[in-house]
Amino acid sequence: MSFIRFDPIVLSLQDLLEGDLKLATPPEIYARLRRMLAEPGVSMVDIAEVIEADPGLSMRVLKLANSAFFSLPAQVASILEAIRYVGMQHVQDIVLATEVMQRFDAIPPELVDIYRFWRDSIRCAVLSRQLAGSISGTPMHEQMFLAGLLHRIGHLVMYQRIPELARKALLEHRCRQLPIYEVERDLMGFDHAQLGAALAQQWQLPKLLCSVIAHQYSPQSDQDYPDASAMLALAIQISEIGSFDGAAIDTGLAQQPELLLGSGLAPEVLPLVLKKAELDYEASLALLY
Repeated sequence: MSFIRFDPIVLSLQDLLEGDLKLATPPEIYARLRRMLAEPGVSMVDIAEVIEADPGLSMRVLKLANSAFFSLPAQVASILEAIRYVGMQHVQDIVLATEVMQRFDAIPPELVDIYRFWRDSIRCAVLSRQLAGSISGTPMHEQMFLAGLLHRIGHLVMYQRIPELARKALLEHRCRQLPIYEVERDLMGFDHAQLGAALAQQWQLPKLLCSVIAHQYSPQSDQDYPDASAMLALAIQISEIGSFDGAAIDTGLAQQPELLLGSGLAPEVLPLVLKKAELDYEASLALLY
């Protein structure tokens, strides 16, 4: 992977995304599935064959399909069965998640522990899904799993393409105790949320994903999906506490009461959400193996 070195004054989102072929193009199998599903006459057998051509991908799809995340009444033994019982949208989501994890597997370890990065992202993903599902009227809450999983994908782009600036941002964030996105904006002119949203748009991911990733630090400014963005912002705050313990989360949220208030989530619902999210989290770790 080639690194680029720009004066921060002239650095742009497109410099980062268009200067690397792997970033410029969407994940291959996910993109192929989307194209196939847009064609008339494509069958579930056709879709299954594409996924089965990648043994590692097939294994992850089956592991997650057979986990407590979906709680199917019986084990599925093939990708075709997984599509039938789990649904094409969920299978697509697993494919995208797996391909993204594989694409960013060479991050310098001094910048990030990639296993911990994805483990923390999965925690945010299950929280986003459960929080959104608990609010009647939140659109497309199933997409919120991917929103939580990919909300920090902009950081991975920075770590691969501009590691020197990313390292400087991390150091200033820790030393000055400022939010990381504020430091990034000062140094680069944009933050990881804006970069992640630009990547999602370039990959032609669903509009909801692009919007909530972009507005994760300003959900009130999301004109299209304000409820979903509020859910993601709350999930991020809870996941950063690093626990599903209700007491620890109550203490953490007490510092930012506007997040819970703005989400529309009734406080008494939160313990049930946390319990379900913890079960989903343990099951979703299958994505890492």
